[in-house]
Amino acid sequence: MLGARLRQLRRAADINGRDFAALLGWHGSKVSRAELGKQLLTEGELHSWCAHVGRPDQAMGLIAAVRNIDSASRERQRLDAQQRALERGHPALSVTLLRQLESDASRGSLTVGEIGARLYAAGLCAVADLLNANS
Repeated sequence: MLGARLRQLRRAADINGRDFAALLGWHGSKVSRAELGKQLLTEGELHSWCAHVGRPDQAMGLIAAVRNIDSASRERQRLDAQQRALERGHPALSVTLLRQLESDASRGSLTVGEIGARLYAAGLCAVADLLNANS
């Protein structure tokens, strides 16, 4: 979604990707990577992007989107690290895992099947069986 918005702004300014990269002093593929979501831009780069397409008013919204993406990525990495620790046999993390699962489930970002799979992977098979039996 962020990349699509960047592309929309650039195209509205009627500038092709290679010319835009040159205008910003970037490698020719950086614009494409940003628009395809393969590279996040820094706050300064987003300000430059918006200024060069004549829409500096859009910078703060794009910066907020990047911050949300970055925050979600860090949270996913944290959860993955917890899961790996549980898989290595660190049961003390099971309470933390259960709390995180509860939080993710309440936001609707996990299905019952995904919760069950995480519980099984953590060695909490009885809890997973109970969850699956009640779904």
